[in-house]
Amino acid sequence: MKKYFILLLGCTIGLLLFSCAPTFHYQIYKVNSISELSKSNNDALIYEDENSRVFYNFWSEGGDAGFMFFNKSDQNIRINLRESFFIHNKIAYDYFLNREFTSSGSLSSTRGSSVTGSSSRSQSVAGAIGASVVNETNIVSAIIGASRSASTGLSATSSSSTTRTTTSGVNTKEQDVIVIPPKSAKIISLYNVNDGEIYRDCNLIRSPRKRSEVRTKNFSKEESPFVFSNRISYYIEETNVIIEHNFYVSEISNPLLSDVVERRQITDLCGKPIVPHQFRNYYKNPLPNKFFIRYSNVR
Repeated sequence: MKKYFILLLGCTIGLLLFSCAPTFHYQIYKVNSISELSKSNNDALIYEDENSRVFYNFWSEGGDAGFMFFNKSDQNIRINLRESFFIHNKIAYDYFLNREFTSSGSLSSTRGSSVTGSSSRSQSVAGAIGASVVNETNIVSAIIGASRSASTGLSATSSSSTTRTTTSGVNTKEQDVIVIPPKSAKIISLYNVNDGEIYRDCNLIRSPRKRSEVRTKNFSKEESPFVFSNRISYYIEETNVIIEHNFYVSEISNPLLSDVVERRQITDLCGKPIVPHQFRNYYKNPLPNKFFIRYSNVR
């Protein structure tokens, strides 16, 4: 009898936990460009002038409003962050914030039957300025992300038994001018289009359960709750060029979860399963002119 009681209690707790577990939903935003695009594909929205190509991919939670700037000229290009801005609903936000970043490293060694030493250095600019330098053939694959890391290691043998650990840190001031060499690119990413607030409307059902409950709210530029742009000031030789790329959110929809994510088996680059019967959620249609807000049914 006691065993049956424990089993019943366990099942009851499991059901309660399952029923209380949050169910996630997605709100999908579509971005329209006001500025004239050079071209667009499944990886990026692309703007171009005689010196540069600028790549956008908004697909992320909140909509990454950052960009990758590619220097297609034979001269260095200097982006002046003091004169470059993210403008959101007519409010301008600085790209240069005069911040200070700290990088740290450690060195440890043990002298005995063996000596091992390692040092590591990493820098994450929290979405500020990525120092990724890439060529044009793989530029789009590096659109999202702005971090650098490097590590070195060594090994030898000895006969004593002393352990030593040394830690050091380096403070780096944020630069107000970014230099981009010819035929390479850097990433500038600091702001989101939407910082996580769900757009609420009486015609948008918060948690649709069936196809008939799915709705889409459409906006013109004048009606849109999100109108934004990047104003970029750069110098090539002694010539100052100012470019501005303008966007607005034209659609917001609350789709079914099954329209946004799907479970697929984890595979390698050749399409072969890495671990049999192991699955992961993937976004179905991660287009560069869309982004999402994820929220739970208890939010």
